[in-house]
Amino acid sequence: NAFTGCSNLETINFSSALEYIGSKAFMATKYINTLDNEEFVMINNVLIKYNGNAENVVLPNNVTSIAGGAFAGNHSIKKITLSENTNLLCNGAFDSCINLKEIEVNYKGLVEIELEIFDTLPQGFIVKVFKDSLSLYDNDIYWSLYDNNIKTK
Repeated sequence: NAFTGCSNLETINFSSALEYIGSKAFMATKYINTLDNEEFVMINNVLIKYNGNAENVVLPNNVTSIAGGAFAGNHSIKKITLSENTNLLCNGAFDSCINLKEIEVNYKGLVEIELEIFDTLPQGFIVKVFKDSLSLYDNDIYWSLYDNNIKTK
C-alpha cells in the first residue's frame, strides 16, 4: 500500500534493481490510471496490473513476479500461464478472480508465494507444476496449505 491514495502521483522513477512491489502499491493514483491502455503493466520485470479480459492469459517471458492486486477483481480469467521466469506471487495478486480455475507454473524450481495468496479463489482451483518440482511444493510451508490444489502437468 506504499502509494495507495496518493491521488496526485503521476510519475515515478524506479531503480533497475527493483524486484518486488507490495500489494496494491499504486491503487487510486493517477500513475496507475494512466497505464490503462496497456494489457500488461510492468515495472522492470514486475507485473503490477493486467488490463485485459482474456479467459486464458499467458504472461510475457520477462515477468519474474506478480505484484499484489495485479489481477484483482478480474472476472474474465479462467487460466493463467506463468512464464518460465515467474518465481514470485505476492499476496493479493489474484484477489476476487472468481472464475480463475487454473494456474500453470513453468518455472523449474519453487515459485515463492505469500501467505493467503489463493484464499479468495474458487474452491477446486488447481496449480499445475512440473513433476520434478512437486517435492519442493510439498515441503514448502506456504504451498503446503494448498496441497489438494497442486497437480503435476
